[in-house]
Amino acid sequence: SQRTIKTLDGMGKIHYDAVAVGDDDLQFGAKWLAENSRKYSVPLVSANCFLSGNKKLFEPYILVKKGGYTFAVTAVTSPELLIEIDTSVTIKDPVKSLQSIWKELVKKSDFQIILSHLGQEKSIELADSFPDCDIIVNGHRKADLQPYQMYNNVPVMQFGFLGKKISHLDLEISGNKLRPVDGGWLTVRPDTPEDTSLLYLLKNSENLACDVYELYIMSQCPYGIEALREFTDFIQKFKNIQWDIHFIGSVNHDSTLSSLHGDEEVADEMLWLAVKELYHDQWLEFLKECSRGNTTGVAVAQKMSLDIGKIGKWVAANGAKRLQREYNRSTRMDIKGSPTLLINNIPLENRITSGRLGRSLCEKNPGSSLFCDSLPQCFDDSECRQKGKIGLCVSGKCEFRDAVKFVFTVVAEDSTLQHPEDAVISTTEELFTGAEVKKIARSSTQGQAILKKYNPKALPFYLFGNEIKQAYNFSTVEKGLVEQDDGLTFKDGVVPSNYFYKRYLHKGERVVFIDPFFSKTPLIIESIFFDSLKHNDITVFPVFYNEPSRQIDDPLEKFRIEEAGRWLLLNNYFKSKFIHYLIEYSKNPGSSYFNRICRNVGIDADSLSEIAAKETRILQNHWNLLNELNITEPVVLMINNREKIVIKSEKELFEYFSNKK
Repeated sequence: SQRTIKTLDGMGKIHYDAVAVGDDDLQFGAKWLAENSRKYSVPLVSANCFLSGNKKLFEPYILVKKGGYTFAVTAVTSPELLIEIDTSVTIKDPVKSLQSIWKELVKKSDFQIILSHLGQEKSIELADSFPDCDIIVNGHRKADLQPYQMYNNVPVMQFGFLGKKISHLDLEISGNKLRPVDGGWLTVRPDTPEDTSLLYLLKNSENLACDVYELYIMSQCPYGIEALREFTDFIQKFKNIQWDIHFIGSVNHDSTLSSLHGDEEVADEMLWLAVKELYHDQWLEFLKECSRGNTTGVAVAQKMSLDIGKIGKWVAANGAKRLQREYNRSTRMDIKGSPTLLINNIPLENRITSGRLGRSLCEKNPGSSLFCDSLPQCFDDSECRQKGKIGLCVSGKCEFRDAVKFVFTVVAEDSTLQHPEDAVISTTEELFTGAEVKKIARSSTQGQAILKKYNPKALPFYLFGNEIKQAYNFSTVEKGLVEQDDGLTFKDGVVPSNYFYKRYLHKGERVVFIDPFFSKTPLIIESIFFDSLKHNDITVFPVFYNEPSRQIDDPLEKFRIEEAGRWLLLNNYFKSKFIHYLIEYSKNPGSSYFNRICRNVGIDADSLSEIAAKETRILQNHWNLLNELNITEPVVLMINNREKIVIKSEKELFEYFSNKK
């Protein structure tokens, strides 16, 4: 992975004294990781990672000399694997592995530090097993929001959210022990100065790496097979590229595998992986034969005279594990559609064809193949673009004629953090090359006049001139438009709104709407209340997706609405304890441990139930608010009671909290 190489290179430039190995790091191959960590001077440490035959994979500990003292730094890797790793690696019991080296490292050092990739609970247990340890640093799953906590007189440090915070300790030497004096978070913010050496590395990485093409398919999906046919043709013509084929499916709770086209597809994909492993030199030929369609992997293997018995033995021994790794990968990448082609981890938007892929590569690297000169100027009309013209692809060449001209008026709030109008404008200009865009600020005299005339519910507001009815491509948008006196506007809900100018302005107010059952809710809550409840001025409201007064058949949605009701009641009647409830809830989201959570934060669950019996309208009123703001996403931030921001990542939420509007 070129990205992993760059990460190691960057870590080497930071000059770490010791780096613990995580279980997910081993997916790249243990020997590869060990070799490249040495190449880039990254001191990887693990006391419980071994190759077969008890061969040491990484240093079990490192001695670091600072200020006249010697520090022994060791590390342990979690044996609870979330993903498939290099099968040549054995991860042994962490405690027993540390015990086997502890006397030796204590003898060689003044102070001992354990880097733990075990998670908070297991890391705390290390403090009991090794009470003479001076510091334990947890770098895996956690629940605490504090930078460190004392357990059995041993400080256990925590990692920061998404790397945005780094815990630190100020220590003093007391006898033969290190004692914490103070600690906290070093915060990495958007205005934190760039490291010039790392910035140079990132800016120049594109020139150092060739393109990587990864095609995700289902082996019995006709669209996937069609894409495979085009993709393999491209590979044969342009040989100096990195490429791979991956499979899309799901891993069930009992570790069984599921694919859209059933068990036959699962078995077929295991066979494909066997051919890739056992007959790598014939892998491309195998893919070409499979891409012809109306066949199976077994039939192709037989046609190629491959050893079916040998393949069967490999599948029996390794097939399920290897395919599970593939399905976990596609799930982690959130890839569901067959086919999906990633080029340098970026999804290709256009249809996958050999010609398109080849032309894109030739434009980037002229002369990369003899086929570059034979590629046409265009493959379809969408590739013929010229301002004010309609482009047609005729026999591989672009021809143009004049486009119908019309005015496209956009009224938007100019001070918002997000600008959904940009995407709408871009799409309109792409569909209608004759569109003349006029963007008007809400605060302007013209903007105020338009709002008074048309009275839209929210912004941005869009108005098409009547001439659009004669424009090429009008039929593609016609159903989403409604006629006004002198133009056409979008119907409600067709395009997103982000500024509700009719609502009262509450300067400085920040409200986060969160789906209680969203998979990233724990991280979202953590990012809000990370620094000892630093953001306790933020209000949290729940998101649900069905009107609560109607019959709901989906059990998950019923539980979601039930939890949403608790959030609303707690925010109204137990406001001072609501934040603490959310923090407890984030440790076990979507759980049925409501009574225990209430007990942990000092809330009388019976009293809350009595209030719920009286507050029969609270959920319906909140549903009306969600509808008014058109909140259908799992995480939304409202600023000043007017501006709606759809949150797509934890990083975005952190940055918006850092922005003082």
